[in-house]
Amino acid sequence: MTKKTATKKSAAKKSVTRTAWKILINPNSKAASNSYLSSKNYVNFLEAGRQCVSDLNTESLHGVVDSLAQKLSLSAKDTEIVYAFLEKGPSKVPFTRFLACDNEKLRSNCLWVIGDEKYRKDYLSHLDEIAKALHDPCSDVRWSALNNLIYLASCGKKAKIDKIIRSCLTSDDEEFAMSVAKTLPDLCTKDAYPELIYEFLDSNKVFDLRVALEMLEYCMGQITYSDKKPWLKANFARRLLDLLSHSDTVVRTKVAWFAEEMLDSPEEKEAFACELLDSKEVAGIVAGLGIWKCDEDSPKSLAYFDKVLSLMLHEDATVREQAAEKTVRHFWKDTCNKRIESFYHTHANELPIEAWVKLNIPSDSQEIFKIYAPRIRSFLPEATPRDEYSLCLLLDGLGCLNDEELALCANSEYGDARAWVLERTYYAQGAKGIDIYKAAVDDPYERVRERALEYVLKFEPQQPDSATDSKEIKAICSKWKKAGLVETGDLRTYLKATSIKDLSGDIVKQAQPSIRLIPQKKRSTDLKVGTSKLGGSPDLPIGVDWPLNDQSSPARPLSFVAQLNLADLPQEGAKLGLPASGILCFFVDPEDYAEGWCASIFAVLYASADTTVERCSPPKGVQTYSPRLFMPRCELSLPDWDNLAAAIALETDSPYRVVYNRLLSDLGQDRDAKAHRMFGHPSYIQSDKLSDKEKLLLQLESDDECPWGDDGHLLYSISPRSLKKLDFGAASMMFECY
Repeated sequence: MTKKTATKKSAAKKSVTRTAWKILINPNSKAASNSYLSSKNYVNFLEAGRQCVSDLNTESLHGVVDSLAQKLSLSAKDTEIVYAFLEKGPSKVPFTRFLACDNEKLRSNCLWVIGDEKYRKDYLSHLDEIAKALHDPCSDVRWSALNNLIYLASCGKKAKIDKIIRSCLTSDDEEFAMSVAKTLPDLCTKDAYPELIYEFLDSNKVFDLRVALEMLEYCMGQITYSDKKPWLKANFARRLLDLLSHSDTVVRTKVAWFAEEMLDSPEEKEAFACELLDSKEVAGIVAGLGIWKCDEDSPKSLAYFDKVLSLMLHEDATVREQAAEKTVRHFWKDTCNKRIESFYHTHANELPIEAWVKLNIPSDSQEIFKIYAPRIRSFLPEATPRDEYSLCLLLDGLGCLNDEELALCANSEYGDARAWVLERTYYAQGAKGIDIYKAAVDDPYERVRERALEYVLKFEPQQPDSATDSKEIKAICSKWKKAGLVETGDLRTYLKATSIKDLSGDIVKQAQPSIRLIPQKKRSTDLKVGTSKLGGSPDLPIGVDWPLNDQSSPARPLSFVAQLNLADLPQEGAKLGLPASGILCFFVDPEDYAEGWCASIFAVLYASADTTVERCSPPKGVQTYSPRLFMPRCELSLPDWDNLAAAIALETDSPYRVVYNRLLSDLGQDRDAKAHRMFGHPSYIQSDKLSDKEKLLLQLESDDECPWGDDGHLLYSISPRSLKKLDFGAASMMFECY
């Protein structure tokens, strides 16, 4: 093709796309040029569109915008068309026209476009339009406008939007108003907090009070304690205490929490709680019960323990329930147990149902409480299904439950009651209860169905998977035991021999590369600096301080749990996003690791290969763990059953569950394997999951050296973006146990 011919074709193509744009933006045309929107020449189409836009004057653009609003559905490509209109900058297009059109998607989309980095310099010129959009009838438009305001605030423009926020907080959309309240620290100047909050606290409207308390909660989290005390105590204490007697439960509950936050010492909190417990207002008593804690070393606290016990006889049901929750729901030391026994002995015939359904009897007191079985039974005929279950549990703990009461729970409307009976049957009868388990497989309550299916499959294993006992499959399992799952071919072969062969493709797609850390039996305290290990002492960069939990008082040193020399890991580690060298050290607070959401109770430190490290001895008194070497091994990991079922849209109680769990067992990836792992799928225990935006960095399981709760584990995670930047300080940690 000659250069002249190519030029002609290019000119013709531009002419066609310009014609398409003229059709699209012509107010009198009904066509939307859909063929061009999906054509291969789409890039040229946009290029020609930009030229068309630049040729139009502002008056012509009004008609164009109205035409677009009718013709575009705001798909991904339509969004690019809007960008084309704004290419010269929003100040040169009729932005208000976009926001005034009838197309909700277009209005919202324009606000997102104005938030693009290319146009943010023009934000302030459109502040009035953004403020109006905060009250748009479409929620998507309101949310887009709010995000624009948050960006403005982050650029140091909070003073310009303080006045706008007040109108948002009074929006008829309560969810939106609450969200604005939560983002108040990101939107307003620090000086505007007290004025706004106090204004809403003075309102007589319940919703305004809830908004005020929401603002106060989120603002307190943004202001240091020393900063917040003067204005919080001086301006809000009186109003908050007045609200303790408010009729709205949500208001009372939050106010009680803030009132407690204002008090500095345990003595102040105890005095305040006791003052509330002595009040005549029900709301005040309930608030006091929320704050009060029993200190068995305090004579005053023990005196009020008796007071709280007596509140179980109060005329208000909420007071009775809260009082029972605070006293007899928990195990106490001997001093309190004796008081409980004495109180029940004196008032057994007067105590209402709340005092019994909350009762948690210490084992050494069970014989004493057996005499109250008739009183407990007397509540059963009128009890709710849930209370009925609690009363039967109490009778069972006393060894007084009869067959009639057991049948009551077996047929209860309360699912947990049916699940309890099923589990009780399993432990009492084993295989003899097979008919009961089969009948419960179709129970409407998921927990019952799961347990029933588990028991049925245990005592009547499925036969179709007997092929997995063949020599070929046994050879594959033996291979997996030695080297782990490396090839998907072996996995496909295994699955074809089972009743879940139809899911083979879906299961293989879920496999993720990981590095398994296999602890070695050999122990050594004489390890070279930089050695990968579990436990022992870390090798930290010279001058780096030992990490602390600075939220504890006083600050507490974290315990060292693992060190990974990235150069020791297989080469596949680089494919997972890890650098080829360097050292990662993992720490956790052995006293508070259950609070995994708190960033101060764990730490992940990274030292690059060119950083000099040295062996650091743990601070005095910190929990330490014996050093152990481990062998890293690359393998593919599979998700647990619940996550597989969610990923491929299966019911969690599907009969395939037991077959898949057998596969995990053969792979050594079930919960019993307790595998330490980097990357891949975590072996979850509970329903909490890592965020979709995070990947597993390290899973540390319980063992004889490092027990985490009740046979639990620590899950360290990191976002791909932070991993790419080697920002391990942005890692997260989650703790799970049974």
